[in-house]
Amino acid sequence: MNNKLPKVFANPVDHKIKNNSEVFSTINNTNVVNKVNKEDIIKKINNIFASRNFTYKLNFKIKTKNGIIEKRVIGKNDNYLITLDNDKILIDDIEDIWT
Repeated sequence: MNNKLPKVFANPVDHKIKNNSEVFSTINNTNVVNKVNKEDIIKKINNIFASRNFTYKLNFKIKTKNGIIEKRVIGKNDNYLITLDNDKILIDDIEDIWT
C-alpha cells in the first residue's frame, strides 16, 4: 500500500491582501474607518419597517452628519424619514440608525 499522499496545489499570492481593510463601526476609534454605503442604510431602514417588532412608539437613535438625534420614526417618503413630530430627516444625511 502506498502511504504517500498527493501534493496539493497552492496558488502563489503575489499581491497585497486587503480583506476587511475598511469596516463600518459606530465606535469612533482612530484605527477604524467609518465608511457608510447609502444602499446599506436604505436596506437597514427597509428592514426596520418590515420587522414585526416595528411600532410607532419606538425611539430610534439616528446618527447624521450633524450628530446623533433621538426621534420616533413613523414612515418613509422618497428620500426622507418622517418622525412623529412631523420632522423630515434626509436619508442621504443618515450615517447609522438603531433602536
